[in-house]
Amino acid sequence: MKEKNDFIKIITRDKNLPTVIAFSSVNTPKGKFKPFKIINSSNLNIIFVNDDGNRWYQNGIDGISADSKNCAEKLVAYARTIGNGRVITFGTSMGAYGAALYALLGNADGCLAFGVESEIGLPGSRSEIYCINKVKNAYSNLNELINHSSLPFYFFASESDEIDLISILSLSGENIERYLIKGIEHPGVQLYDIDGKVGELILEFANTLKVNIRSHRIYNLKRKGNEKLAFELYNAMLIKNSGNHKAWLDFLININDKFKLNPVLLSKLGEAYQKNGKTYDANEAWLQSIKLCNFQSEALAKLGANLRRQGQTYQAKKLLLRSVEINPFSAHAHHTLAQIFIDLDETIRAEQHFREACRLNKGNSAFQKSLMNFLELDINKKTAELSRMKNI
Repeated sequence: MKEKNDFIKIITRDKNLPTVIAFSSVNTPKGKFKPFKIINSSNLNIIFVNDDGNRWYQNGIDGISADSKNCAEKLVAYARTIGNGRVITFGTSMGAYGAALYALLGNADGCLAFGVESEIGLPGSRSEIYCINKVKNAYSNLNELINHSSLPFYFFASESDEIDLISILSLSGENIERYLIKGIEHPGVQLYDIDGKVGELILEFANTLKVNIRSHRIYNLKRKGNEKLAFELYNAMLIKNSGNHKAWLDFLININDKFKLNPVLLSKLGEAYQKNGKTYDANEAWLQSIKLCNFQSEALAKLGANLRRQGQTYQAKKLLLRSVEINPFSAHAHHTLAQIFIDLDETIRAEQHFREACRLNKGNSAFQKSLMNFLELDINKKTAELSRMKNI
């Protein structure tokens, strides 16, 4: 196998170490691999894989084989030769699908994945949006293959992502461990990235084929999860995507009557109230969500934004600080927090959060404009202050 390839990058560290095959997520350019740094932090032999476009790993890997099964067998067999013989697969989002598929087809020793779609092309899913049309989906549904496999699979998902929820609930074999993560959006691996622990997690799984859950933000989805609520949330998402905001709200109110006191549902209900111009009801739903679970970062951020608009600046600041503490990867929360610090005349902190919002969401022109306007006003303010001091 060629070690120089735009779609494969091989890092060999020690013959006595396991090997992880890491599958890149969507929109990874040719010659790049992601997430790269967080996986490279693991003390393992690594084979990074790029799918050459969003093909969902259906047509092999360029440079190895155009047939996925043949490609998986070759890749896993080669991975066994560069280390101690143990091979695991890892991926997030589209890469999670690749990790699961290649673990199955290549008979790897285990699979660790975040935000997997177990079935390609579901309405509203990332695969429906991003998977290129010309791809022939030879393996469009992995549910039966995974559920009847003897390989150990560890699947993690955001508790608030509808596609992730229905996907993980479709996987229920005895060989499968399923975990939901509070307060982080798709794919969920960000929780481990906060403390730089992704490499340690992969290394632990590679060595033991198990994961010791240490965070109280992660909980095991038992064999009989709440499938009905998950599918109701998915149906609500489809109504939301249709643009019928009133029908979306009515649907969520109805299922909230059936599944009372669910913090994720209440957070989404608050969003629907807000979209329908019912600010008071939105605030009440978000407040109830937060009281039930203080890791609802989205509810904290949205309630904080409303309170800022209502002039409750200090309470808004408290909520937004808690939101970015839970989820430091939320660009919108950082942007709102920057606006709060402007209100409080804390310009240094305002600039920090404007810059963080722009860093996290580089393509958001509104965030870039906010930062530019802030810097211009800050310069003018400092210039006026300097001029005043010279005239004293």
